[in-house]
Amino acid sequence: MSAWAQGRTLSTVRRMEKADVHVPIHFFAHALHVFGEIQALENLLDTSNDEIGLTLMNEHLPMPMPMPMPMPMPMPMPMPMPMRSKAGGTSGAW
Repeated sequence: MSAWAQGRTLSTVRRMEKADVHVPIHFFAHALHVFGEIQALENLLDTSNDEIGLTLMNEHLPMPMPMPMPMPMPMPMPMPMPMRSKAGGTSGAW
């Protein structure tokens, strides 16, 4: 199909064929529409099938933090025994 049918200049179509990154994406969408392949645009934009993009994203994920070690439980303190007074004392203690 000619550049005229796509509404683009011949130099633009040549740049599209070379995958020039400076060609706007809507030019490619229009070309796909003209050729009856507009559903290919949906596949092109489906990020779940983009293996390279997913790999690059995974490389930039933060590393998982290690799980902190659990703190040891402190030993229970023994209960103090009540003090007993000597026999016959009147101190008021046990």
